[in-house]
Amino acid sequence: MGESDRPVAGPYRPVAELGRGGMGRVLLGVTPDGCLAAVKVVRSQFVEDDGFRTRFRREVEASRRVSGAYTAAVVDADADAPLPWLASVFVPGPP
Repeated sequence: MGESDRPVAGPYRPVAELGRGGMGRVLLGVTPDGCLAAVKVVRSQFVEDDGFRTRFRREVEASRRVSGAYTAAVVDADADAPLPWLASVFVPGPP
């Protein structure tokens, strides 16, 4: 991942891209203490769209309420960041 491809997402330093879609990218991020997270970073084209930010805030709130054996828990998020993001527990799986 090139330096220009590294969006800022709180304390998470992006080390690899896990996937991408219409809303943005999901990156493998690592905290300063070595914890891994899957970090969804929103595409820059959406940051000025107030309606999008409202929907993203609702997604963050709903995701924080969901827990269980088959979901990755949300550990952090910032819907008001220059590039909104949401971090969840990284669950290793097949590529």
